[in-house]
Amino acid sequence: MQENIVKTYKISWLTFILTFTIAFIFISDWLQETHILSLPSGTRHVFIFIIFILNYILFGVKIKLPIYYKLSFLFFTLYIIFSFYFSIAPIFNYILGYFFSTFFVFLFILGSNTKTSRNTITKLILYLLIFVLLMSVYPFIQGLVFKTTLRSHFGIFRELGAFGAALNIASIASLALYIIKSEKKYLYCAIFLSLIVMMTILKKSMISSFIIWLIFLFFQTKSILRLKLVFGLFIGLTLVFILVGNDLIGNISENKEYLDGVGAEGHVRLGMYLASFNIASDNFPLGSGLGTFASLASITNWYSNIYYQYGVAYIGANSPQDVAAQNHTLLDTFWPHILGELGFLGTIFYLILWFYPLITSFKIYLKANNTQIKGIAFFVFLTFLVMTWEGFTLYTPEIPAFVLIHSGIGGLCFYHLHRIKVNYL
Repeated sequence: MQENIVKTYKISWLTFILTFTIAFIFISDWLQETHILSLPSGTRHVFIFIIFILNYILFGVKIKLPIYYKLSFLFFTLYIIFSFYFSIAPIFNYILGYFFSTFFVFLFILGSNTKTSRNTITKLILYLLIFVLLMSVYPFIQGLVFKTTLRSHFGIFRELGAFGAALNIASIASLALYIIKSEKKYLYCAIFLSLIVMMTILKKSMISSFIIWLIFLFFQTKSILRLKLVFGLFIGLTLVFILVGNDLIGNISENKEYLDGVGAEGHVRLGMYLASFNIASDNFPLGSGLGTFASLASITNWYSNIYYQYGVAYIGANSPQDVAAQNHTLLDTFWPHILGELGFLGTIFYLILWFYPLITSFKIYLKANNTQIKGIAFFVFLTFLVMTWEGFTLYTPEIPAFVLIHSGIGGLCFYHLHRIKVNYL
């Protein structure tokens, strides 16, 4: 009797506190943008870390991770310590760079070793879906009323890229719930969210949505349902194209003209990738060191000389003046700072840590027979996949709302995946 009461308490606590944390982090982005609230950089990361530490203290189990993951993290940390002696960054910025770059690892380890029930995880995924869905209705109505795209209508989300990423994660959550519960309302919800994505005419989010549906349909065994979904998506896309098709074509043309005009090196985002490769090559194999390029630590109380050295300061809104005005494009991408700062060797260690949850959960998704495990695995591997792609394009998964979801909530989901009796390795 007492055990059941304790178990119910644990589920209630975890569900409530984590749902509150997700809502708070997303809403705080909007409050920051509207200048209603002003929090120092890293405050929300620390808040998330405290929440997961507290949950681990209350419900944690002995840390269980593959030996190669532990060794990779150990070697990565030793590599970072060694690299400091060759870096130009001040020690504060270097440590700050380590914190932000590895935050996802600590969050994942804590989450994946915090004991939960499968029903708690299902509820968390459901509440995440409900939150994003509710926050998306108003922008969607604005788009319909004004017969326009959602490029300037993104509600409480910090900007359009965040809105698109949140919609796609909610679509994944909805499809995961369909796998778990076999209720068609979740399919309809996923279609609706994907149509909103199309209304943003944000190309990287549209590609993410396409990837999500392509994977889901490919592994969907029910042929009739697959045909119905393809037909429904086609009808929905046709209606959306009628509404915003001209804007999408115009946007693609503008991007092409911009690229033709400035070239790859002068492109605000492609230029960052090219510069990161050059930095990694010139500083082989260590890179330029944490806190020196395309990271928050590289512009906190200083401006890295690397930006001048590789001409990055002169493209887009990347200058010190733009940084001082807090209206810059230096952090619009994620992976350049990994390659540039960590070098080729450090990037290998980083990718091992990054892709472990994705690869493992995908293997479990293919082999698991239990629908809850299958749905949870689907949520983890597709969330990590989409956030990897988001980082390759115009958005960084380093900001608190998304590192909370893909590493924190993903870690809590993973607790059930690396403890089940499925021979996935």
